[in-house]
Amino acid sequence: MQLNFLGGTANAAGAKVLVEHGGRRLLIDCGLAHGVKQQRQRNWLPLAVPAASIDAIVLTRADSGHAGLVPRLLDFGLRAPIFATEATADLCRTLWTEAGRLQEEEAEHANRAGLGRHRPALPLYTERAALRALELLRPVPCDEAFVPVSGFELRLGSAGAALGNAHVHVACGGNSLLVAGDLGREDDPLVPAPAPPPAADVVVVGAGAAGAMRPRPDDRAARLGDAIAGALARGGHVLAPATLFGSTLSLLHDVRALQARGVLPERLPIAIDSPLASALPALLARHASQLRPQARAWARLLRGVRLVADESESDALARASEPVLIIATQDMLTGGRALRHLHSLAPDSRHAIVLPGQQTAGTRGRMLADGARTVRANGRWIDVRAEVRHVEGYSWRADRADLLHWLGRLPRAPHRVFATQGDPADCDLLRQAIEERCGWASSVPQHLEMASL
Repeated sequence: MQLNFLGGTANAAGAKVLVEHGGRRLLIDCGLAHGVKQQRQRNWLPLAVPAASIDAIVLTRADSGHAGLVPRLLDFGLRAPIFATEATADLCRTLWTEAGRLQEEEAEHANRAGLGRHRPALPLYTERAALRALELLRPVPCDEAFVPVSGFELRLGSAGAALGNAHVHVACGGNSLLVAGDLGREDDPLVPAPAPPPAADVVVVGAGAAGAMRPRPDDRAARLGDAIAGALARGGHVLAPATLFGSTLSLLHDVRALQARGVLPERLPIAIDSPLASALPALLARHASQLRPQARAWARLLRGVRLVADESESDALARASEPVLIIATQDMLTGGRALRHLHSLAPDSRHAIVLPGQQTAGTRGRMLADGARTVRANGRWIDVRAEVRHVEGYSWRADRADLLHWLGRLPRAPHRVFATQGDPADCDLLRQAIEERCGWASSVPQHLEMASL
C-alpha cells in the first residue's frame, strides 16, 4: 500500500489522499483548496495523477474542503464511482449544485460589472458539471464493510461534527489505514461525538483546531450578542459568513438563546442566503436522527427565518431599510453570496461583520480577523469601515484535547501518524502532542509526499 498526499497539507481544506495497491487507485476525499493564492491555483490544475486513472473515490464529508473539487475533475476524465455515507451523498447533491450555481452567478456578476482580472470570468465548474458528477455517487451505510474496487475493503464510521461526516478504514494487502480528516468535538451541542476509532497500522488525522483555545459556549454567545446588538443600535446589518450545513445551525442556536434571554429582539429579521437555502429544511428532516435530541427541533431554529435562494432577492437584502442578520455562504469570505454582501456592507460603519470559528490563513476572513482595513475581491479593493468581530468557538472541528482523546481510544498503537488538514502551526502542534503524549512516530506530510506501508 502506498500513500500520496495530493492535498490538504499546510491547508485546512483541499483534502486528497491517494491510496495505491496492486495497480489500483483509491482517492480519499477530493476537496477545494482555500487560503493563499498558491493553494487556490491548484483548484484549476489537473491532479498530480491522471483523473481517468482513479478507480474509486470515497468522500468523508460533504463540504467544499473535502468534496468540492469532484465536478471539476470530470473535465480531466474522471469517471470513477464515488462512495459516501447516505447523508454525505444527499448533502453532496446540494453542495455541488449550489457551488455550480454560485460560480456561474459570480462569473456572470463579474462580467456584467467588469470586475476581476479575467476577461471573461469563468466558473471553476458549472451546475451542469455538478449534475453529471451526481450520477457517479454511490451511498453506503455506516459501519458496514464494502469493496469499492478490487483489493480494497472499506468501512465508514461516524466522525461527528456534521451530518454524514465519517472516518474511513481501509484494508488491503495485509495493511490497514485510518483516515479521519475532520473529527468533531466531544461536546458539540448539535451532533454526537465521533465513534471510537478502529485499529490501524497508519492513521491520517486532521489537525482541526489543534492550536485554538475554544471559549465556553456562554462566552461565544455573549460575544455574538454584543456584535449583533451593536449593529442593531446603529441601524446596521450583520453579515455572518457561514457554511450552510455547519456553522449556520450553531449561529441560529445561539441567536435563539439570546432572544429567549432578551439580549436580542424577538422579531430580529434573519436571512439565510444561499442558492439552495430552501433545501435546508428537507435535508434536516431526512437526517434528523443523526443530530443530538435537542437539535432535532431544527424547525424551531428556522421559524421565521427567510430562506433566500433567488439572486435578485439576495441583492435586495443589503438594501433593506430595517437591520437584518444575513447568514450567507461561504464561510471565510472565499466567494459566494457572502463576498457580494461584503462589497455592499463593509464600507459602512453602521454594519457589522461577524466571523464565526476558524479562519484559514490567506482567506479574506483571516485577513479581517487579523485587523485588515482593506481587502481585495473581484479585482477591487474594499475599504472596511464596518465593525469586524471574530467570534471563536463556532468551529465544529475537534481541538487538541479532543483529538488526543480520540486517538487514545485506538485499540493498539499505530506504526505511524500523519497530521494534515490544518494550518502548518496547528499540524505541527498536533504532531508534537502525539509524540509527547502517546509516544508514536508522527509527522506532517508535505504536498505530494509519498509513503509506503
